[in-house]
Amino acid sequence: PFQSITQPGLSVSGEGRGCNTLTGEFTVWEVVYNADGTIAQFAADFEQHCSGVEPGLFGAIRFNSNVPVDISIPAVFAKAGNDQYAIDLQPITLDGSSSYTSDGSVITSYYWSQISGPAVSLNDPTSVTPSFTTPVAPLGGVDLEFELEVMTSSGAVDVDVMKVDLSSKSDPQTFISMDSETGDYIGQGQQYILGLNDGAFTVDSAYADHVRVLFRGEDTWSFNFAAPDGTGLTAQTYWDATRYPFNDPSVPGLSVSGAGRGCNTLTGNFSVLEVVKDVNDNFASLAVDFEQHCEGRLAALFGSVRVNYVDPSVPVANAGNDQTVLSGQDVSLNGASSRDSDGYVSSYQWTQVSGVSVTLQDETSVAPVFATPPVLLDLGYMANDTVSITVEGISQLTYCEANGQNTYYEWIEGIAFGGDSRFSGNNLGYADYSMTSGIQLVRGANAIELTPGFQFGSYTEHWNIWIDLNQDGIFSKEELLLRESSRSVISGSLVIPDTALAGSTRMRISLRYNGKASPCGTYYYGEVEDYTVVIP
Repeated sequence: PFQSITQPGLSVSGEGRGCNTLTGEFTVWEVVYNADGTIAQFAADFEQHCSGVEPGLFGAIRFNSNVPVDISIPAVFAKAGNDQYAIDLQPITLDGSSSYTSDGSVITSYYWSQISGPAVSLNDPTSVTPSFTTPVAPLGGVDLEFELEVMTSSGAVDVDVMKVDLSSKSDPQTFISMDSETGDYIGQGQQYILGLNDGAFTVDSAYADHVRVLFRGEDTWSFNFAAPDGTGLTAQTYWDATRYPFNDPSVPGLSVSGAGRGCNTLTGNFSVLEVVKDVNDNFASLAVDFEQHCEGRLAALFGSVRVNYVDPSVPVANAGNDQTVLSGQDVSLNGASSRDSDGYVSSYQWTQVSGVSVTLQDETSVAPVFATPPVLLDLGYMANDTVSITVEGISQLTYCEANGQNTYYEWIEGIAFGGDSRFSGNNLGYADYSMTSGIQLVRGANAIELTPGFQFGSYTEHWNIWIDLNQDGIFSKEELLLRESSRSVISGSLVIPDTALAGSTRMRISLRYNGKASPCGTYYYGEVEDYTVVIP
C-alpha cells in the first residue's frame, strides 16, 4: 500500500517472499460486488517486476468468473517511461531505455510518434531518448500523448504510451521543485519536480504566523514556514531560520522533510513571494522559495513551493459589465479594464461562446461592436407540451484517421463476433462499415474470429482491436481490448468491461505486417476497418 495516492497499487507475494519495491500493471476484466461490499466475481491479469529488474511475474486471478485465461509472456516490452508534468516552452526528454526483451533477442529499433495534443517536433523519433520543446499551452492546459514502438532482432514488436500533462504558465500553478546539492541529507543530491499528477497537496496552519504544505505521493513531504511570533506570515524574505517548531520565538522557523528523512538541527532562509487567504482564513494561494542546511553542513537543499499561484506577469482580462439591450440594437463590448503588470496589454481577442450567433465588427479591438439579433415578443395566449424522443443510433463523433498504404500482400478478409460474420475483402487500406448494422456484444467475454487475406504466402500479421468504451471519440490505451499476432486465423475472445457505456459506439480493427499499429495514423503494409458495436 505504499504507492502514491494518485497511482494504482499492486503487490503479489507468497511463500515468504515479497518485493521491497516494484513496478507493473494489471487489467481488471470483471468485478462484481455483493450487497455488503464483498467480492462476488473477479477477473484480473497482472505483470509485476520486483526491485526494478527486468524478469517479470505474469499471472491471472479468476474468482467465480467465466472470463477465459490467456497468459503469455511477450518477447519484448516497450516502456515509454512515466508520465511527466510540464509548462509552456519547457524542454522535455522522452525515455524508452527501460524497454527490454525476454527471449534473448535484442531491440533493433525504437520509434516514437505523437498520438494526441498540439503537434510538437521530436528531434529524433528513432532515438531511445528523443526530446522536444513544449508548445504554448491553451488556458486550462492540454495533454500530449506519445507512443513508443520497439522491434527486436526476432521480429517481435510492442508498444507503450506515455503522457505529458502540459499546463499553461498563465494558469494557477501547483507544484514542488527541489534541487539537492551533494552531501545534503534530505534531498540525497537529487532533483525533484512533483505536481498534481504525482500526489495530493494540503495547505494548513495551526497559527497565523505558520503555514505547512503537505505532499502525499509515492513519498510524503512536509514543508513548514513560520514567521517570528506575533508578526504574521507576509510576502518578504525571512533570514536565519532554524528548525520549526523548535525555533526561538523571535526567529523564523523552517523545516523541510520527507521520504523518511528529517534534520535534527538546521539553518536556512525562505522568501514568501505570495500568501493569500480567503474569507474563511484558509490559504488560497502560496508561493515560497527556500534554502535549508541540515546539521550545519554547507550542502544545501534549494526548493520552490507553489500552490494555486499565478505569476504576476499574467494579465487580468476584464470583459466589462453584463448588459441588457433591445433587439436590433448596436452593442459595444469593452475590455478597457483589462490590465497587465507592466501597464500594457498587447492584444485582445473576443469570442462568442453562447447564444444566437452575431457578427463582431472587430474581434481584436478593445471595444468591438455587434448588432443584436431580432427577438420576437408575443403577447398572445400561450400553452406548451413536450414529447420525448429517444434516438438510438450511430455516434456522430469524429474519430482520428488510420489506414494502411499497401494491401497487395495482406488485408483484412473477414471478422466474426459470435454468429455475426462480416466478410470485407481487400479495401485498399481502409474501410468504414460504421453505417452498417451494429455488431451486438455482451459484457464479459465475446467469441471472435479474425481472418487475414493473403495474395501469396502467409505472413505474421499483428491484429489490434480498439473500442471507444466511454464514447468520447478517442481510442485510449485502456480501450485496446485485443493485441494478437498470427500467420493464420485468430480465434479467441474479446472482453467488454462492466464500466463500458451502454449503446452504440465505434470499434476499430487493424491488421499490420511488421509492427503493431496505433489507433491513429498511417502505416505501410496492412489495413484498418471501422465498425459500429452495440453494448447492452
